[in-house]
Amino acid sequence: MKSYRLHDLSPDRIGELCTRNPIEDLTLLETCRAIFDAVEARGDEAVREYTFHFDGVQTPVLGVAPEEFAEAGMQVSEDSARALRRAEANIRTFHQTQGISREVHEIEPGIRCWRESRPIASVSPSPWRRLTSGIRMVTTAVNRRLIGTSMAPT
Repeated sequence: MKSYRLHDLSPDRIGELCTRNPIEDLTLLETCRAIFDAVEARGDEAVREYTFHFDGVQTPVLGVAPEEFAEAGMQVSEDSARALRRAEANIRTFHQTQGISREVHEIEPGIRCWRESRPIASVSPSPWRRLTSGIRMVTTAVNRRLIGTSMAPT
């Protein structure tokens, strides 16, 4: 995987990177297939391996204990909890219709989603990024429910 720093790129290069379609990049697709196959075959062991490979982070535990969820839930305001439930419903609605196409889906009035692939720097856990971690957890939970995978760590 290549990494880029925005301040090192020319405007032309930024344009090239923003207009490429990674879905048509066969090398990228093969890399993704290999990762998906490894995760399907080896579960959390493969997730830990790829987390270390791509993010340089060792994660001994990938799951969250029920007690941790309960404790965190007590610290969330009702407005925030309602927003998270709405986000979960929106993510579920979007992913149930998601395919490789760039078709735009209106998941609720005024909210449109579409599939767009673009590289990101990291998805490793970080205490300084609680909001994005929360979003990743909701997305992971929704995706696991959609594919029928247990929420419990293996």
